[in-house]
Amino acid sequence: MKINLIGGGTWGITLAYLLSKKTSIFVWQRSVKKTSYFSKTREHPNLKSFSIPSNISFTSSLDSIDFNNLTILAVPSHAIFDILSQSDLKKNGKFLIASKGFDPNFSKLISEIMENSFNVNIDNIAVISGPNHAEEVIHGMASATVIASSNTNYAKELQSLFSSDNFRAYTSDDIIGVQIGGAVKNIIAIASGLCVGLKLGDNTQAALVSRGMNEILNLTTIYNLN
Repeated sequence: MKINLIGGGTWGITLAYLLSKKTSIFVWQRSVKKTSYFSKTREHPNLKSFSIPSNISFTSSLDSIDFNNLTILAVPSHAIFDILSQSDLKKNGKFLIASKGFDPNFSKLISEIMENSFNVNIDNIAVISGPNHAEEVIHGMASATVIASSNTNYAKELQSLFSSDNFRAYTSDDIIGVQIGGAVKNIIAIASGLCVGLKLGDNTQAALVSRGMNEILNLTTIYNLN
């Protein structure tokens, strides 16, 4: 099995590393300079004491990507439409969205852009999101994530692919809710940090996080209704 990964940031390289234990990974990185650096040094400047495995290869040419294989999208959400517009997407190719946020030009979630603008079969789209710091995952610290797809079998396939002793993947069929949670969670996180900085106490912080989670659920419901 071959896997494509679009994006050479810390999270993209971390996902490639997790999968490299089971298969080879082909990473596309826009910058030719960075592609050359990764290939030669097998290092990422933001991931200290980590060597990129030899079965992860790099390219800066989108033409070299075979979209018949599983493709993971790990670039900023605002860049996805432009990148996919230059690509020969396959309707029945399989995709995993690791990018967070809405497309700022269309005010749509990434899965909606892929389905409506590029005619990708929604059953072949999944989303991965979780409370994960790349450097902790890289160094084998226990972590968990969720993989969501309207196609339950596809979500379970990806769960099996990613799961390891240190990285636990859960599944969900709420592809919209997972994307909205990933897009807006940092608002709650920043507010939580302000509670700490202002010394407002544990009660205030806990109340804000609890009500914030409820607000995210409400946003998901409203979004689905629209």
